[in-house]
Amino acid sequence: MKQVVQSIGLFALILFGFTRSDAQDVILHLAGNDATNHWGDGGPAFRASLRCPSAVATTAGGSVIIGDGGPFGYQNDACIRLITPDGIISTIAGKIYVSDSDNNWSDSIPAVNAKLRGVAGLCLDNEGNLIIADGFSQVLKLNFATGYLTVVAGKRDTVGYFGDGGPAREALLKGPADVCMDGAGNICIADCNNHVIRKVNPATGIITTFAGIGAPGHIGDGGPAGLARLNQPRGICYNAGRLFIADYGNNCIRKVEANLISTIAGSTTGFAGDGGPASAALLAQPARLAIDASGNLYVSDVANQRIRKIMGASASGTISTFAGNGVHFTSKDTIGNTGLATNASLVPYGLAFNNCQDLIVGGVMYSVRIITDQPDSIVCEMHITSTRNVAAATLADLSVAPNPSNGNFSVKLTAPATMPMDIAVFDVTGRKVAAFNSETNKSTDISLNVASGLYLMQVSTTSGVLTRKVTVN
Repeated sequence: MKQVVQSIGLFALILFGFTRSDAQDVILHLAGNDATNHWGDGGPAFRASLRCPSAVATTAGGSVIIGDGGPFGYQNDACIRLITPDGIISTIAGKIYVSDSDNNWSDSIPAVNAKLRGVAGLCLDNEGNLIIADGFSQVLKLNFATGYLTVVAGKRDTVGYFGDGGPAREALLKGPADVCMDGAGNICIADCNNHVIRKVNPATGIITTFAGIGAPGHIGDGGPAGLARLNQPRGICYNAGRLFIADYGNNCIRKVEANLISTIAGSTTGFAGDGGPASAALLAQPARLAIDASGNLYVSDVANQRIRKIMGASASGTISTFAGNGVHFTSKDTIGNTGLATNASLVPYGLAFNNCQDLIVGGVMYSVRIITDQPDSIVCEMHITSTRNVAAATLADLSVAPNPSNGNFSVKLTAPATMPMDIAVFDVTGRKVAAFNSETNKSTDISLNVASGLYLMQVSTTSGVLTRKVTVN
């Protein structure tokens, strides 16, 4: 059995028995409550308020790291938050609610007291430290052991394109948007507004330009990466000797392999090509990348409001929509939670796989979500609900109405076969407050004699366990 996020263990989704198919991927709610704020530290992540959780990373221990403050830098309340395996959220870097004139920054103060310009991109280095692209002028490192931030590259209040061949801390950057580690342990930087990819050797501290010439454009495919032109590269990831670049301004994905650059997907802006080779597809503002354990590439196709998947991360690989229905909206990005990922509305940005190969998705609309495809996952209460029918490998219909309610509501689980069904209700501490016996395909009246608040209802059959949030007013 695979554990995705371990929280109050009673609130779990246990699924069994069918093989992976993207058509069965379900999107679930991990963090955020649709309010733009900084609130909720010390409590469950799904109840917390986030401002703009556009950058995400995962740790080997199962924690999720969120860059909460926007992808473009210089946000007033930027911070980094951590969701531990028990589902609790906290702030680990960034002092919020301070003015722009209060720099409150040096290498000698704890990260929680430092004012961050922004949090555009995150990754972990080979020692387990957190590397941070601030979106404005610097790349920083958070040492989890000491709790202190140090500068990797760039100057605090100065932007530019300078310093190649010298100390990275003396160099100038302009809008560092993302970071990743390459196979040699170098820190790669998407220096977005300089239109280049740069590298820092941690052993020497020297910075160099790896791809791009420092001017926007789309030329150079088939030749050396250092002679090519990029246009606002905003996302990078590395896999098996290849560096992939989300070439945002060119609406395409570039690949650097053996120092040669090529385009594997996209050309002009648009949405087209699903089911065909990536080389023939159209993208619109690709911003972030992630690669799974099988070597498939995932793209935050932001303006199309989808996540696209490129099989084999190659130009000839089939491209498809992995998540998102492309429906444009402006209010929130939790529409479609608990259903098929391809039916959800979302504005995807940051992408990161956890140890279980579930995709964590950071958005610019106040929430973080998780897309899970493995039937033997345990998804705890922070995700609230799933509607997958485990017996038939299709979606089941679990209805709860009315919800919210005064404590009186009906529950019905529609399934291909009628079978016994147990219903248990827990408060947020994990204490069972009610239990009922019923069966699938039958409407069951529930009456709770409880105080107003949030509760979690667990519906169990021999095929698995589903949970649903229940609000009593």
